[in-house]
Amino acid sequence: MILNISQIKTEALLLFCRDLIQTYPTNEKNIYKIDKDFEFYINDTVKQLQSAMNQILQPTRYYIDNYNSIRIKYIVKSYKYINQTL
Repeated sequence: MILNISQIKTEALLLFCRDLIQTYPTNEKNIYKIDKDFEFYINDTVKQLQSAMNQILQPTRYYIDNYNSIRIKYIVKSYKYINQTL
């Protein structure tokens, strides 16, 4: 089996981005005072990003259930590395 390292790294980075995007709506901190229209725009854009990420990536449960697959194992390891370094 040939593994494409760039695809593995890309998928791991997309998983990390999806996790960041999923935590955005649950964050209730209002650090900056912004206009309601701009806040609506940001929230709408975040929802669109979540939708796009969910279409591109598998559900999180897929990566947990198929961890024994070598490709998934490398994706998860790359994800953990990205998470630790950032």
